[in-house]
This record gives sequence, structure tokens and C-alpha cells, in this order.
Amino acid sequence: MAKPSISNPGSYSGQKVGDLRHGFGRYEYPGGIYTYEGEWYEGEKHGSGILRFADKGLYAECGSEYEGQFLHGEMTGYGVRRWKDGCEYAGQFEEGERQGKGRYTYEDGTAYEGDFVRNRFHGVGTWVEADGTVYEGQFANHKRNGQGKEVLWDGSSFDGDWEDGKRGGNGTWITAGGAKYEGQWKNGVRHGDGVFSCEGYTYDGTWINGEPTIPAGEIVLKTARSDTDDFMPAEVDFMNPVAPERLEVDADAFQVDGDVLEGWIPIPHLVFYVKKPPAGDLPDTPAKPAPEEEEVDLNVDYSKAPPTPPKKIVRRGIEAGRAVKLQLHRWGLPKVAEGEEAPEPETKSKSKSKSKNQVQEGPQSPRQLARLVGVGIDRKLQILENEIVQSDQEGFATAKNLLVYGGDQDVSGNKFVIVCSDSSREDVADVVGQSDSLEIPLDMLRAPVGDAE
Repeated sequence: MAKPSISNPGSYSGQKVGDLRHGFGRYEYPGGIYTYEGEWYEGEKHGSGILRFADKGLYAECGSEYEGQFLHGEMTGYGVRRWKDGCEYAGQFEEGERQGKGRYTYEDGTAYEGDFVRNRFHGVGTWVEADGTVYEGQFANHKRNGQGKEVLWDGSSFDGDWEDGKRGGNGTWITAGGAKYEGQWKNGVRHGDGVFSCEGYTYDGTWINGEPTIPAGEIVLKTARSDTDDFMPAEVDFMNPVAPERLEVDADAFQVDGDVLEGWIPIPHLVFYVKKPPAGDLPDTPAKPAPEEEEVDLNVDYSKAPPTPPKKIVRRGIEAGRAVKLQLHRWGLPKVAEGEEAPEPETKSKSKSKSKNQVQEGPQSPRQLARLVGVGIDRKLQILENEIVQSDQEGFATAKNLLVYGGDQDVSGNKFVIVCSDSSREDVADVVGQSDSLEIPLDMLRAPVGDAE
């Protein structure tokens, strides 16, 4: 086979010493693949110069160019490499590779500045994205590895360990709103032991694949008490461990301070608890069945100790500070045929029960709540659209001294419902989930008009 001819065998114009290129000159390589213009020493590129790569040929690299220092024919020292797509590197080179300190900028403005080893990010550096996200820390083999801090465009941040480009090990994550997680990470998500906190709320427990191992649970009514308000929530089990299924208030029974109450009626003090499923009741990842016979693997070196298996995560979760919102609603009953009785409202969790009759049944127009504030002649009514209470370190949330309006003359037979829902901040709901809501029926009793005393 005939040897292919070269259309351009290469040409040089510049200084020489004898037959060697020496001094300043311009050389176009055979085929027009490269063009070098700069300093030469005894036939080699040596000193300062510009090497341009054509946008054709096997080694074209899309029309890039290098401007900088050369040593014995190789790009070595400080230089700037530019690519046709807009990327640029400015920094140290060694034998044609990015090596040492430098800055690489992508076409969209994203940039890395720091240590390079054989063209790759390796060592300590700063990564700045076009949207303003900044990472400062350690890199290994072109990825974040080791200690580092990332501040995202929205103000949230992560400071801690990185493994293979992802959050892994131990670290602290803080959202723009101030929510905070301190603990273990794996593959970029919360995994292991950790504490999440947000404006009085805390969850201290274990996490798997970004989720708490103990779910949010449901809001339950532990007890309702009318005899005194001098009690602590933690004493609930010594008061009345069985909560009523429905509340009843007598609209005719409370006449004391009638001029102040103006038809408002006290309801029992309510103690709520966010009930979580026991860890033992939660499904586990099924274990792989053990082999019937242990087979010898010829590829395994049995003289070495086997690797330590990963530690199994034991589920645990202690929560405090979850916010519970109480709102009073009139209860709408479904239309029924003449002569039939309408069903009574029942205590239920919103997420677990749904009415079969979609016409008018369920909580209707919200009603206001109230409480007395001040002392003596300064006492007055404080009107509330809703009441928000926060659970304590034991998980109890207490609503005391609430009033409902009973001044209507047509309330006899009407039903009401107190809707208790999770009012945690969005940061809390996104991270640890939202508790199931609770509806507590409330009957407002009044003697029928015209009844004898």
C-alpha cells in the first residue's frame, strides 16, 4: 500500500543556528495540525510562545490554543489554555498537563481554582458555580473528597465531610431559614445518627437514606381536664389516661362573669401527644438468606481478616417542639331522607378516614376561639382565629383556658369539631414529615327554648 502523501510537510520561518531552529520563529506542523510561534532553543520549543491547535485532524482539540512557557518542547511552567467552546485554564503546566496551582473556567462562568494533578482537581480548591454556589475544601481525583464547606445560592450551607463528590461522614447542614441538621451522612443524604432542629423543634434520632427512622406519627388527645388548670403535661398519666371520644359543654351552665364572657363558654383543658409507632412495629429491610453450605471462593485470600460489616442502624427518635394548631369548625352533616337520623361526627385522623358521603359532611365554616386575658377589672376577651401550641421535651402539647361561643339561640342540636393539625414549619415538614391530623367532636348543649325550669 502506498504511503499517503502529506499536503503540507511543515514550514518554518525565523531564527536558526545552523540547521536548528534557535531564537524566535514560527513553525507550522505537517498537515496544519499545530502552529507554534515563539522562542526556540536548539530545535525545541523553549521559553515563551503560543501553540495553536487546528479544528481538524486527530489531535485537533477544537481549535484550542496555549500561550505560555515551554521547556524542552513541552508546555511547562505558567500558561493559559483556551478552548473554542469558551473554556479556559490559567495556571501551572508540566509536560503538557495541568499540574500545580491554576484556575479552570467553564463556558457558563463556573470555575475551579486550586490544586491540579495530571489535569484533575486534586488537593485544596474553590469551586464557584454560575448561580453563586461556592464550595471551598478538599478535592481528590476531580471530585470533592475530605473536608469542605458548600454555601448554596439560596443561602443554605453544608460544612463537613465529603466522599466521592457527595456529602458523606459527618457534617452540619443549615437552611436559609435557619433549620439545622448535625450528624452523619452517606451518599449525599442524612444517614446514621443526627439531630435536626428548627425554632424550638428538635428531632434526635437515627436516619436512613435521608428519612428519620421513626415516622412523624399522629396527633392524639391524651386527656381533657376541667377541674383545675394547675397541672403539668407530663403528669397526664396520673390524671386521666383515657381521653374522651367527644367533648361536651353546657351553654347554660356558665353564668359567672357573664358580662365579661359575653356568651363565651370554657372548654376543658386539652393535652395532646404526637404518637409515634414503636420501632419494633416498623418493617425492616429483609435480610439475605444464609447459604445452606459455605462454599470456598478461590479468589478470596482467607489469610486476611474479612472486612468489618457495616454497623446496623438501630431505630430511635426523640422529638420535641412540634407545633399543633387548633381550629373550631361547625360540623356539617349529610342530607338524609325524611325520618332518618343524620350520623354523628366521630373522632378521627384526617389522613386515615374519609367520608363516603361527599355532600356537606365534615368541618364547615371556621368559628373563632377566645380566652380571657388580664386580671381584675382589666380582664377582657382575646379573640383567636386559631390556637397554636408547641409540644414540650416529653412530646406533650397543652391548650388551656380556651373558650367557644355559645351565645347563639339556635345552637341546640348543632355539632362542632375541633380540628387539630400539624402546624410545623415547612422546613420541619420537609425533613421529618408531618403528623396526621385529629378531629375532636364538640357538642354544645342547651336546654330547648320553653322548657320548664
